[in-house]
Amino acid sequence: MSRQWRNYWGFSAGSSPPLKAEGGDDILVVCGGVIPPQDYAFLTQGGVAAIYGPGTNIPAAAGEILHLIEKKRLAA
Repeated sequence: MSRQWRNYWGFSAGSSPPLKAEGGDDILVVCGGVIPPQDYAFLTQGGVAAIYGPGTNIPAAAGEILHLIEKKRLAA
């Protein structure tokens, strides 16, 4: 999605409430790409679990996502 139009705002931040309404509490929303740091708070407040920008260490990100999945599973 184009950062220029901030299309990720409606998609990413708007995904979590409808997912929960449909019983998708166990689904994590994760974003990646060129997202300005000033938009991170908006996305996390909307339910995005993690945000990964350019230069992200892929193995480290994968480990973090696995940790988030495990944490969510244990909380259920």
